[in-house]
This record gives sequence, C-alpha cells and structure tokens, in this order.
Amino acid sequence: MNLNLEMPINSVSFGQISFGLTHELFKRGISPSIFPIGQADLSVYDKASDDYKNWLSSCINGSLKKYKKDYPYFKLWHINGAHSKVSNPSFCLTFMETDQITEFETNILNSYDKIFVTSQFTKRVFEDYGVRSPVVFCPMGFDNIHFNKLENQKVLEGGVTFSIFGKFEARKAHKKVIQAWIKKYGGNPKVRLHTYIQNNFLRPEQQNAVYSDIFENQRPPFNVTIFGFQPTNSEMNGHYNATNIVLDMSGGEGISLGSLTCIALGSQGVVLNCSAMKDWLFFVDHIVKINPNSKRPAVDNMFFFANSPFNTGNFFDFDIDEFIAGCEEAIKRYNANSVNKAGFVLQNEYSYKKSVDIILKEIS
Repeated sequence: MNLNLEMPINSVSFGQISFGLTHELFKRGISPSIFPIGQADLSVYDKASDDYKNWLSSCINGSLKKYKKDYPYFKLWHINGAHSKVSNPSFCLTFMETDQITEFETNILNSYDKIFVTSQFTKRVFEDYGVRSPVVFCPMGFDNIHFNKLENQKVLEGGVTFSIFGKFEARKAHKKVIQAWIKKYGGNPKVRLHTYIQNNFLRPEQQNAVYSDIFENQRPPFNVTIFGFQPTNSEMNGHYNATNIVLDMSGGEGISLGSLTCIALGSQGVVLNCSAMKDWLFFVDHIVKINPNSKRPAVDNMFFFANSPFNTGNFFDFDIDEFIAGCEEAIKRYNANSVNKAGFVLQNEYSYKKSVDIILKEIS
C-alpha cells in the first residue's frame, strides 16, 4: 500500500502513539514514506527490534524519493500546524481536550477528507462546531511491545501505592489531586504516592516552581515520592506495575496513556469519568469513576491562552470530597482484589492492531 505519513517520533505522548502505529505497519509489511515532525528519537523504545529501526530509517530516508502527490496522506499532529500537507487525499489524527473549537480549527479540520479522533467526546465537539468532514472514532493506546504484567512485583507490605501520571499541566489537576491526597494521607506509612508529572517542555526553574507550589514550599511528606523523567519504556513498565491505584482526575484528555496502561495491567483506579477516559472506562469494572460536577476555563497562560485561535474552551472539574471518598473506596477494592483482571480487556480493545485496522479501512 502506498502511503505518506507525517508524525512526531519521540518520547512524549504523540511520539508514543506514532511508535504504536508505525510498529503495526512494520509488522504488516507496509513501508510508507515517513516525514518526521522534529528530530526522530527512539531512545525510550528500548524493546524496539533492529529490524523495526532499520525499517523506520529506510522509510524516512527514502521518503523524498518515493512519495507521490496523489498517495494518501496521514498526519498525526495538533490542529495548530495541521494545515500543511504533503499530498492528497488527506487524513488527520488529532487530539482535543476542551469542549469547543474555534473557526480557525474548524476550517483546518474541514480541509481533510477524514478526521480520526480518540474519544467520542471529541467527535461530538468537532461535529457540533461545524466540522463536516467525516470524524472517525479510533481507539488506541496500549503498547504491548514495552508494557506487560510483571510477576512478583515488589509491593508496599500491608499497604497501598497510589500513582499519578502525565506531564504537568493545569488541565490535569495535578495540584488539586496531590494536595487533597496529602491532606488525607500525608505521613501515613501504610499509604504512599508516586508522582510522575515532570514536564520536559518546562525549563528546570519552571518545574521547580511547580513543585514548590504543589507542596507549598515544604518538603513532601515521607510517603510521597517525586519521580523524574524515565529514560526507557521498560523502566516505565516497572513503575506502572508498582501502581496499585492510579489517580487520573484530568479535566480533558485525548487518551491518558499512563492511567490506561496501568489499568490494562491490572491496577485499580480513581478516574474522572469524562473525555477519552469515559470511553475506555466503559469496558472496565471495579474502577472508581468520579463524575464531573462542573467546568472550569482552560486558560492557564502556559499552554492555553485567552482569545487564542487554538485551544480554547473549558475542562471538566470535580468535588474534592468525592475524590477522597473515591480513594477510600479504591483502597477497599484493592484489598479485596489486588489484581484487577477486568482491566486486561483494554489490551485488546485499545490495541494498535485495532487502530491500524480502522485507519487503513477508512483510508482505502
């Protein structure tokens, strides 16, 4: 199959999706022309085979010689920047976290033959705000190359480990969640919290200011551990497996890879039942689902700005008391069922095999 791809290949969430999709194409013997957005970096994908790496290098290095203007074009990127294309017909996979889009965004999306999205919420938002190109729901997110259930994983003896993931942003409600958790559990030796919220798009002094704000210029309690960026997915696999209960109260996500992966590996969870999480929570029993109680403006003056042509609108919000009650319920569920096998279903429902099946069918 002839195909032109343009996508970032790196360590952050967009890059993780790109790896999953391209690895599935590699397994199928499809060799598209690949145009990386930014510098290609496979350093975190430590279980990627040499055959895959050689295939990817060949697809990138041969792209300018091989591509044609009438080959189907597939782009994975933000709406901001998606207006530039390599060829036609054109297809875009993008992510939206807010509850509305602007006329600029609608116009860009309507320039594509089809749009792929990873949540039913985003599909409705696009259609409600004037996107007339077909919008296709396409689940994805579980990387079975790097992530698997580990046996005999070290656990907190007689206790429970909570984890919170995602690069720091106000929309993910990290500050609200961590401070509420500390107020309830800080200093409790039977409960601990692991945080994985380093945002590599922030300067070191900005990241330090984030931690100072969250912990109110104090040292974190002894049962709260701050983890930095993990250099390989295999190392992240260990951290996912060490998570008994994952916390995800983000007000808007395209997928939420960390929490989806934890639950797919058998973790319990306390998750805000909104945006993309609502889709995959549908498949999983025993996860504590907190319904939103309101919305809050998306503006954070860091990634979302007032009167911007992109990324406007609102995020979902939640009640702190309901969140803490959810944590208490999750502890009970973990004590009754330390491995939530119901979550394993996400490994198939959100596989890249299923994603590529949908994409190739819609493109052809």
